[in-house]
Amino acid sequence: MIEKLILRIVNQMETESILEPEEKDEYIYAYTTFCEEILTLGTVCILGVILNNVPNTLLFLSFFLSLRKRTGGFHADIFLNAILKLYLYMYAYIYVEDCLFNISVSYYVC
Repeated sequence: MIEKLILRIVNQMETESILEPEEKDEYIYAYTTFCEEILTLGTVCILGVILNNVPNTLLFLSFFLSLRKRTGGFHADIFLNAILKLYLYMYAYIYVEDCLFNISVSYYVC
């Protein structure tokens, strides 16, 4: 729905000679990115107001946006591979973790 709206806006801009035809893809990307940012921030802020948790929401947004700005983004293949490797690593050592957990609990109880 948003993509169609953005496409109509950019097509209208092209029709009225506001932009050059070779700039069309760049404008579509820019408007899409802008709309996604607004929707993300708007949704989080609305949830913060509904849940009556505005200060924590603003704190979360400040850290989240600064982290997101510095780290860029993730690519699905790399992210998925990292998660799978982490899962396999954790699964391989689950018995060691269980033993250490039981030892720590028994030490704390005694």
